[in-house]
Amino acid sequence: MDSSLANAWTNKGAILNRLGRYNEALLALNIASELNPRDETTQNEIGVASYETVKYDDALLAFNNATDINPEYGLAWYNKGETLKSLGSTTEANTAFAKAKDLGYTG
Repeated sequence: MDSSLANAWTNKGAILNRLGRYNEALLALNIASELNPRDETTQNEIGVASYETVKYDDALLAFNNATDINPEYGLAWYNKGETLKSLGSTTEANTAFAKAKDLGYTG
């Protein structure tokens, strides 16, 4: 695996997310994930793109992957909380928000 190639696809996906081009971002991020499925940043960005396209189940899966890979990734815990809140799982969302805060992520 060429990690620099995976990083390039992740960076492209992240930029496309920031531009609001979420479907294009997902295409790039899926390539990055195929090259390096254990990258928490890639998984988090997949979650962001999925969330923004109202694919909450896919977003939750990606944020779960990110926090499984790196349990100290506060941003992913926060994003997981937002997704759970959107799914109506308030108690689980509050737990995720608390974990993000404990890790120093303040949103």
